Amino acid sequence: YALARGVSIASFFVALAGGFLFVRREGGSSTAALAAVAIPAAAFVPTGAWYDLARPDSLSLALVTIALVVGWRAPAGAADCVSGTGGGARLFDNHIAGALTYLALQVASLGG
Repeated sequence: YALARGVSIASFFVALAGGFLFVRREGGSSTAALAAVAIPAAAFVPTGAWYDLARPDSLSLALVTIALVVGWRAPAGAADCVSGTGGGARLFDNHIAGALTYLALQVASLGG
């Protein structure tokens, strides 16, 4: 249980770091990036402290965030590769978010 809980906690912090990097890379200030990641951090207690449970939720959040951060500005072929890899990893973790990751990156690649 301790290992699974550690993975959940580490995954949540990876997702927060990815969110911070995403906002900064898209031109947001450090204050805006901190505000963006403060929202899920502040939701820890009201949501029942699920981030640190030995469940795949935080890992799913981290995988989606990594896929979006890496693939958002990538050329279309690379975005497909990242979304496919991220979506495949997410398939083993949580089916719906994997599909959403793929769709988000496909929409992003259409705009660029």
